[in-house]
Amino acid sequence: MKRFLMSLMVGATLLFAGCDKGENGGNGGNGGNGGSHLQITINEKMITSTSAVIYVTPEDYTTPYWFGVAPKSEVEAAGGAALMISKILGNNPLAGAYKGTQGGTIMGLMPSTDYLAMAVCVDKYGMTADIECVEFRTLDPTPGEDVKVSPIAAMLDYYGDSYKNGCNNYYLQLGGRKNGTDVEVLIIDLLASGTATTAAGTYSIENTLAAGTAVAGSMMNGYQYGSYYALFDKDGNTKRFSLITSGTVSVAVDGDTYTIDCDVEDINGTKITASYEGVVEYSDKTNTTASKKASIHTFNMTRASFQR
Repeated sequence: MKRFLMSLMVGATLLFAGCDKGENGGNGGNGGNGGSHLQITINEKMITSTSAVIYVTPEDYTTPYWFGVAPKSEVEAAGGAALMISKILGNNPLAGAYKGTQGGTIMGLMPSTDYLAMAVCVDKYGMTADIECVEFRTLDPTPGEDVKVSPIAAMLDYYGDSYKNGCNNYYLQLGGRKNGTDVEVLIIDLLASGTATTAAGTYSIENTLAAGTAVAGSMMNGYQYGSYYALFDKDGNTKRFSLITSGTVSVAVDGDTYTIDCDVEDINGTKITASYEGVVEYSDKTNTTASKKASIHTFNMTRASFQR
Protein backbone atom coordinates (compact mmCIF):
# COMPACT_ATOMS: atom_id res chain seq x y z
CA MET A 1 0.00 0.00 0.00
CA LYS A 2 1.17 3.50 -0.66
CA ARG A 3 1.74 6.21 1.91
CA PHE A 4 0.46 9.73 1.97
CA LEU A 5 0.31 12.93 3.98
CA MET A 6 -2.98 14.60 4.72
CA SER A 7 -3.40 18.29 5.47
CA LEU A 8 -2.88 19.10 9.12
CA MET A 9 -6.42 18.90 10.51
CA VAL A 10 -6.06 17.37 13.96
CA GLY A 11 -8.75 17.07 16.56
CA ALA A 12 -8.73 16.61 20.31
CA THR A 13 -5.97 14.49 21.77
CA LEU A 14 -7.38 11.40 23.46
CA LEU A 15 -6.57 10.28 26.98
CA PHE A 16 -3.07 8.85 27.20
CA ALA A 17 -3.25 5.29 28.43
CA GLY A 18 -2.03 1.77 27.86
CA CYS A 19 1.73 2.41 28.07
CA ASP A 20 3.68 3.30 31.18
CA LYS A 21 5.02 6.79 30.54
CA GLY A 22 8.40 5.58 31.74
CA GLU A 23 8.46 2.51 29.53
CA ASN A 24 11.62 2.54 27.44
CA GLY A 25 13.47 0.28 25.07
CA GLY A 26 16.75 1.24 26.66
CA ASN A 27 19.20 0.24 23.93
CA GLY A 28 19.35 3.49 21.97
CA GLY A 29 22.33 5.80 22.19
CA ASN A 30 21.08 9.35 21.65
CA GLY A 31 18.13 10.17 23.88
CA GLY A 32 17.78 7.79 26.79
CA ASN A 33 14.98 8.16 29.31
CA GLY A 34 13.13 11.33 30.17
CA GLY A 35 10.26 12.05 27.84
CA SER A 36 8.94 10.75 24.55
CA HIS A 37 9.71 13.89 22.46
CA LEU A 38 6.65 12.98 20.35
CA GLN A 39 2.96 13.92 20.39
CA ILE A 40 0.25 11.64 19.03
CA THR A 41 -3.02 13.32 18.10
CA ILE A 42 -6.24 11.59 17.10
CA ASN A 43 -9.34 13.23 15.66
CA GLU A 44 -12.07 11.70 17.82
CA LYS A 45 -14.82 12.72 15.40
CA MET A 46 -13.19 10.80 12.55
CA ILE A 47 -12.85 7.44 14.30
CA THR A 48 -15.00 4.87 12.50
CA SER A 49 -15.51 1.14 12.97
CA THR A 50 -12.50 0.35 10.77
CA SER A 51 -10.34 3.48 10.59
CA ALA A 52 -8.87 6.40 12.53
CA VAL A 53 -7.12 9.66 11.57
CA ILE A 54 -3.85 9.94 13.48
CA TYR A 55 -0.95 12.42 13.43
CA VAL A 56 2.48 12.30 15.05
CA THR A 57 4.45 15.50 15.75
CA PRO A 58 8.06 15.38 17.01
CA GLU A 59 9.77 18.11 19.06
CA ASP A 60 12.71 17.98 16.65
CA TYR A 61 11.77 17.53 12.99
CA THR A 62 15.15 15.95 12.24
CA THR A 63 14.69 13.11 14.74
CA PRO A 64 13.64 9.77 13.20
CA TYR A 65 10.87 7.84 14.90
CA TRP A 66 8.81 4.67 14.60
CA PHE A 67 5.01 4.73 14.67
CA GLY A 68 2.53 1.88 14.80
CA VAL A 69 -1.00 0.87 15.77
CA ALA A 70 -1.98 -2.45 17.35
CA PRO A 71 -4.89 -3.86 19.35
CA LYS A 72 -4.33 -3.25 23.05
CA SER A 73 -4.83 -6.97 23.75
CA GLU A 74 -1.97 -7.88 21.38
CA VAL A 75 0.36 -5.34 23.01
CA GLU A 76 -0.42 -6.82 26.42
CA ALA A 77 0.02 -10.39 25.12
CA ALA A 78 3.44 -9.41 23.72
CA GLY A 79 4.57 -8.31 27.18
CA GLY A 80 4.08 -4.60 26.67
CA ALA A 81 4.84 -1.92 24.10
CA ALA A 82 8.62 -1.98 24.58
CA LEU A 83 8.92 -5.70 23.86
CA MET A 84 6.55 -5.53 20.90
CA ILE A 85 8.30 -2.55 19.32
CA SER A 86 11.79 -4.00 19.92
CA LYS A 87 10.76 -7.14 18.04
CA ILE A 88 9.32 -5.12 15.17
CA LEU A 89 12.40 -2.87 14.90
CA GLY A 90 14.74 -5.88 14.77
CA ASN A 91 18.28 -5.23 13.60
CA ASN A 92 17.45 -2.18 11.49
CA PRO A 93 15.46 0.33 13.59
CA LEU A 94 15.82 3.10 10.99
CA ALA A 95 14.21 1.10 8.19
CA GLY A 96 11.14 3.06 7.19
CA ALA A 97 11.49 5.54 10.07
CA TYR A 98 9.47 8.75 9.84
CA LYS A 99 10.64 12.35 10.25
CA GLY A 100 8.62 15.53 10.78
CA THR A 101 4.87 15.65 11.29
CA GLN A 102 3.21 12.67 9.66
CA GLY A 103 -0.44 11.80 9.56
CA GLY A 104 -3.33 10.25 7.75
CA THR A 105 -6.01 7.60 7.85
CA ILE A 106 -5.19 4.19 9.33
CA MET A 107 -7.44 1.66 7.57
CA GLY A 108 -8.20 -2.01 8.12
CA LEU A 109 -8.93 -1.75 11.85
CA MET A 110 -11.36 -4.09 13.61
CA PRO A 111 -14.69 -2.73 14.89
CA SER A 112 -15.42 -2.40 18.63
CA THR A 113 -11.75 -2.87 19.48
CA ASP A 114 -9.39 -1.05 21.84
CA TYR A 115 -6.21 0.06 20.05
CA LEU A 116 -2.91 1.65 21.02
CA ALA A 117 -1.24 4.20 18.77
CA MET A 118 2.46 4.08 19.71
CA ALA A 119 5.44 6.21 18.72
CA VAL A 120 9.07 6.29 19.84
CA CYS A 121 12.25 8.04 18.72
CA VAL A 122 14.88 5.70 17.27
CA ASP A 123 18.45 5.64 16.05
CA LYS A 124 20.47 2.86 14.45
CA TYR A 125 20.68 1.05 17.79
CA GLY A 126 17.01 1.12 18.75
CA MET A 127 14.67 3.20 20.88
CA THR A 128 16.12 6.39 22.35
CA ALA A 129 13.29 7.77 24.51
CA ASP A 130 10.12 6.82 26.34
CA ILE A 131 7.29 5.37 24.27
CA GLU A 132 4.33 7.65 23.69
CA CYS A 133 0.92 5.93 23.59
CA VAL A 134 -2.65 6.96 22.93
CA GLU A 135 -5.50 4.54 23.49
CA PHE A 136 -8.62 4.70 21.34
CA ARG A 137 -11.57 2.48 20.55
CA THR A 138 -13.13 1.88 17.15
CA LEU A 139 -16.89 2.22 16.75
CA ASP A 140 -19.39 -0.60 16.55
CA PRO A 141 -19.99 -1.96 13.03
CA THR A 142 -22.60 -0.15 10.93
CA PRO A 143 -23.65 -1.45 7.49
CA GLY A 144 -23.04 0.93 4.61
CA GLU A 145 -24.61 1.28 1.18
CA ASP A 146 -24.54 -1.90 -0.93
CA VAL A 147 -21.51 -2.27 -3.21
CA LYS A 148 -21.77 -3.86 -6.66
CA VAL A 149 -18.45 -4.73 -8.25
CA SER A 150 -18.45 -4.99 -12.05
CA PRO A 151 -15.27 -6.95 -12.86
CA ILE A 152 -13.59 -6.45 -16.20
CA ALA A 153 -10.75 -8.87 -15.41
CA ALA A 154 -10.09 -11.82 -13.13
CA MET A 155 -6.95 -13.54 -11.88
CA LEU A 156 -6.56 -16.86 -10.11
CA ASP A 157 -3.31 -17.76 -8.36
CA TYR A 158 -2.81 -21.35 -7.18
CA TYR A 159 -0.80 -21.89 -3.98
CA GLY A 160 -1.34 -25.59 -3.34
CA ASP A 161 -1.55 -26.46 0.37
CA SER A 162 -0.15 -23.12 1.58
CA TYR A 163 -2.75 -22.95 4.37
CA LYS A 164 -2.97 -26.60 5.39
CA ASN A 165 -2.66 -30.12 4.04
CA GLY A 166 -5.83 -31.37 2.37
CA CYS A 167 -6.81 -27.96 0.99
CA ASN A 168 -5.86 -26.45 -2.36
CA ASN A 169 -5.60 -22.68 -2.05
CA TYR A 170 -6.80 -20.50 -4.93
CA TYR A 171 -6.42 -16.72 -4.59
CA LEU A 172 -9.20 -15.15 -6.65
CA GLN A 173 -8.88 -11.49 -7.66
CA LEU A 174 -11.70 -9.61 -9.40
CA GLY A 175 -10.94 -6.12 -10.67
CA GLY A 176 -13.11 -3.41 -12.15
CA ARG A 177 -13.67 0.30 -12.63
CA LYS A 178 -15.88 2.54 -10.53
CA ASN A 179 -17.01 6.09 -11.32
CA GLY A 180 -14.90 6.05 -14.48
CA THR A 181 -11.48 6.40 -12.89
CA ASP A 182 -11.43 4.52 -9.58
CA VAL A 183 -10.25 0.90 -9.43
CA GLU A 184 -11.90 -1.63 -7.14
CA VAL A 185 -10.76 -5.15 -6.28
CA LEU A 186 -12.51 -8.01 -4.55
CA ILE A 187 -10.16 -10.66 -3.21
CA ILE A 188 -11.53 -14.07 -2.24
CA ASP A 189 -9.17 -16.59 -0.62
CA LEU A 190 -10.58 -19.97 -1.71
CA LEU A 191 -9.86 -23.36 -0.12
CA ALA A 192 -10.82 -26.22 -2.44
CA SER A 193 -10.46 -29.87 -1.46
CA GLY A 194 -7.02 -31.43 -1.68
CA THR A 195 -8.09 -33.55 -4.65
CA ALA A 196 -9.56 -30.62 -6.62
CA THR A 197 -7.95 -29.87 -9.97
CA THR A 198 -9.79 -26.56 -10.49
CA ALA A 199 -11.32 -23.86 -8.28
CA ALA A 200 -14.85 -24.94 -9.24
CA GLY A 201 -17.28 -25.11 -6.33
CA THR A 202 -19.46 -23.14 -3.95
CA TYR A 203 -17.64 -21.62 -0.99
CA SER A 204 -18.95 -20.12 2.23
CA ILE A 205 -16.88 -17.34 3.85
CA GLU A 206 -15.67 -18.75 7.17
CA ASN A 207 -12.68 -18.72 9.50
CA THR A 208 -12.50 -22.51 9.83
CA LEU A 209 -9.85 -23.12 7.12
CA ALA A 210 -11.93 -26.12 6.03
CA ALA A 211 -12.04 -27.41 2.46
CA GLY A 212 -14.96 -25.90 0.58
CA THR A 213 -14.75 -22.55 2.36
CA ALA A 214 -13.20 -19.17 1.62
CA VAL A 215 -10.98 -17.60 4.26
CA ALA A 216 -12.76 -14.78 6.09
CA GLY A 217 -10.83 -11.54 6.37
CA SER A 218 -9.30 -11.01 9.80
CA MET A 219 -6.52 -9.31 11.71
CA MET A 220 -4.06 -11.33 13.76
CA ASN A 221 -0.77 -10.23 15.30
CA GLY A 222 -0.80 -7.11 13.18
CA TYR A 223 -1.44 -8.88 9.89
CA GLN A 224 -4.48 -8.99 7.65
CA TYR A 225 -5.49 -12.43 6.41
CA GLY A 226 -8.03 -13.76 3.95
CA SER A 227 -10.65 -12.03 1.83
CA TYR A 228 -11.17 -8.29 1.42
CA TYR A 229 -12.49 -5.44 -0.74
CA ALA A 230 -10.50 -2.32 -1.65
CA LEU A 231 -11.13 0.82 -3.68
CA PHE A 232 -8.34 2.99 -5.15
CA ASP A 233 -8.39 6.30 -7.00
CA LYS A 234 -6.60 6.78 -10.33
CA ASP A 235 -3.32 7.57 -8.53
CA GLY A 236 -3.42 4.40 -6.46
CA ASN A 237 -4.56 6.09 -3.26
CA THR A 238 -6.64 3.82 -1.04
CA LYS A 239 -10.16 5.21 -0.63
CA ARG A 240 -11.68 2.19 1.08
CA PHE A 241 -10.53 -1.08 2.60
CA SER A 242 -12.75 -3.64 4.31
CA LEU A 243 -12.45 -7.24 5.43
CA ILE A 244 -14.89 -9.78 3.97
CA THR A 245 -16.34 -11.91 6.79
CA SER A 246 -19.45 -13.73 5.51
CA GLY A 247 -21.37 -14.80 2.42
CA THR A 248 -20.93 -17.24 -0.45
CA VAL A 249 -18.91 -17.45 -3.65
CA SER A 250 -19.57 -19.83 -6.53
CA VAL A 251 -17.08 -20.73 -9.26
CA ALA A 252 -18.03 -22.76 -12.35
CA VAL A 253 -15.49 -23.84 -14.98
CA ASP A 254 -16.30 -24.81 -18.56
CA GLY A 255 -13.11 -25.17 -20.55
CA ASP A 256 -11.44 -21.76 -20.46
CA THR A 257 -14.59 -19.95 -19.34
CA TYR A 258 -15.18 -19.18 -15.69
CA THR A 259 -18.51 -18.09 -14.22
CA ILE A 260 -18.04 -16.43 -10.83
CA ASP A 261 -20.75 -15.07 -8.54
CA CYS A 262 -20.00 -13.41 -5.19
CA ASP A 263 -22.62 -12.46 -2.58
CA VAL A 264 -20.67 -11.46 0.52
CA GLU A 265 -20.63 -8.99 3.41
CA ASP A 266 -17.79 -7.04 4.94
CA ILE A 267 -17.03 -6.71 8.64
CA ASN A 268 -19.54 -3.85 8.96
CA GLY A 269 -22.35 -5.88 7.41
CA THR A 270 -22.18 -4.04 4.08
CA LYS A 271 -23.40 -6.22 1.21
CA ILE A 272 -20.91 -6.63 -1.66
CA THR A 273 -21.80 -8.48 -4.87
CA ALA A 274 -19.89 -9.31 -8.05
CA SER A 275 -20.45 -11.44 -11.14
CA TYR A 276 -17.94 -12.35 -13.83
CA GLU A 277 -17.99 -14.61 -16.87
CA GLY A 278 -15.00 -15.06 -19.13
CA VAL A 279 -11.36 -16.01 -19.24
CA VAL A 280 -9.36 -15.97 -16.00
CA GLU A 281 -5.62 -15.31 -15.93
CA TYR A 282 -4.27 -18.38 -14.11
CA SER A 283 -0.88 -18.63 -12.41
CA ASP A 284 0.69 -21.56 -10.55
CA LYS A 285 2.48 -20.21 -7.47
CA THR A 286 3.31 -23.52 -5.80
CA ASN A 287 7.05 -22.88 -6.14
CA THR A 288 6.71 -19.63 -4.19
CA THR A 289 8.68 -19.79 -0.95
CA ALA A 290 6.83 -19.79 2.35
CA SER A 291 8.00 -16.27 3.16
CA LYS A 292 6.74 -14.96 -0.17
CA LYS A 293 3.41 -16.69 0.35
CA ALA A 294 3.03 -14.92 3.67
CA SER A 295 3.75 -11.53 2.11
CA ILE A 296 1.21 -12.15 -0.64
CA HIS A 297 -1.57 -13.45 1.61
CA THR A 298 -1.25 -10.79 4.29
CA PHE A 299 -0.98 -7.04 4.64
CA ASN A 300 1.15 -5.81 7.53
CA MET A 301 -0.79 -3.44 9.76
CA THR A 302 1.42 -3.62 12.88
CA ARG A 303 3.53 -0.73 11.66
CA ALA A 304 0.85 1.78 10.84
CA SER A 305 0.68 2.94 7.25
CA PHE A 306 -0.72 6.35 6.40
CA GLN A 307 -2.65 4.84 3.53
CA ARG A 308 -3.64 6.17 0.17
